[in-house]
Amino acid sequence: MALATVVVIVAGVVVVRASDGGGGKGQTQGSAPTDTPIAPGPIAQGQAGPAYAPQTDRRFIRVGTNTGQQFTDDQFRTLAENFGVVLFAKFHGGYDITKQHEAATRLMAMKPDMKVYPYFSTKYWFDQNKWNGATINPAWFLRDNQGNIVGRDRKKDRKSKTGTTLVDLANPEYRKWALGVMKSWLDAAPYAGISFDAAEPIGDYGDKDVARYAKLLGPERVKAYNDGMRQLLADADKLVGPGRSVVFNGIAPSQPRGPERNLDLLQVTNGALDERFCLDVKGQVRGIDADLSLLGQFPDKQLYMRTNYLDSFSAAERDRYLRLCLGSFLMGWEPGHSAFQFGGDYTADQLATDPPDMSVNLGTPTGAYRRKGTLLERGFANGVVYVNPGTSPQQVVLDGPLTEVRGGKVVATRPAGESVTVAPGDASYFVR
Repeated sequence: MALATVVVIVAGVVVVRASDGGGGKGQTQGSAPTDTPIAPGPIAQGQAGPAYAPQTDRRFIRVGTNTGQQFTDDQFRTLAENFGVVLFAKFHGGYDITKQHEAATRLMAMKPDMKVYPYFSTKYWFDQNKWNGATINPAWFLRDNQGNIVGRDRKKDRKSKTGTTLVDLANPEYRKWALGVMKSWLDAAPYAGISFDAAEPIGDYGDKDVARYAKLLGPERVKAYNDGMRQLLADADKLVGPGRSVVFNGIAPSQPRGPERNLDLLQVTNGALDERFCLDVKGQVRGIDADLSLLGQFPDKQLYMRTNYLDSFSAAERDRYLRLCLGSFLMGWEPGHSAFQFGGDYTADQLATDPPDMSVNLGTPTGAYRRKGTLLERGFANGVVYVNPGTSPQQVVLDGPLTEVRGGKVVATRPAGESVTVAPGDASYFVR
């Protein structure tokens, strides 16, 4: 296959990479100074496609009903038509695991190539769990050195009437029981594997977290707990077997849990979820370079990037953050190995408020993303995306006649050679 030359400017150094056209796994060829501007990225020649169409190959969703009921017929149709991967939320159907089994069976009948995962909390037991007769032994709850049960320490948990208790992952009897529960789920429905939530080690990083667990357990028990977490995930990987996957949440955002960001757990699993891609917990844009590097770092793993927006955002802010964060994901998207979600919660309400720009029909990437100053761009089979995470407007010159789209509508059809402005903290989408 012929290789296309891609120029990437990083910290003032020009690196020339050979791209295989498969989405950004180029190899360094050398470096030299240059004043040649980077032209807009290549767009595959050929027949134009529709501006909007379902993009199931790059979309996933973590979702559940918060009504205690099953998904409606319309919700089932929306899931099947728009998403390639469904990760159930813990509360789906009133915490009733049989509702997850029923939903998985129906979704797979509607769309056999979909991947559907049941929810399993790595560290916590929820009092509301209805696991079809599977009852946890209270002796398996985590206890501190004084014998007190350890609960999840968050403000809303302290005020809650229902418990959220840590299980003792160092206990092999608990892990054996948990694996038996998972096996019963895999036997009950056509799941693609197991989705683990809350797979973050305890007491290993951050002064507050280290001090809390040092007092509760001591360093030896902290290590045993974290070793037990890794063992549970590794044993689950053996349980699901070839052709199915173990996916864990989560990839630590902005390295709050150390430089490894929990990625060492990918050594014993098939994929991971990042719930703070592009925006941090306060709704502020954070550096995306680390996550873009991550998307190309694990070509044999499944990576799920989710942007959580805040209820306090205005409609205009939410739409802009969608364009920015989806565009940022698309810069590093590896078809078949990564997917994206933009959401404000995990309920089925997401299905009725699905942003139209999630379905921009760009096709597959034609090469790696490229950078010029603060501007990022990438060509696709049916268009091009420009992302400007900087604080000043950026100009680009279109290399072909393209239609600019936004919010599910056509903005304008622009001729080749036209100069367009990409606003700061925003992204622009063009389709053929």
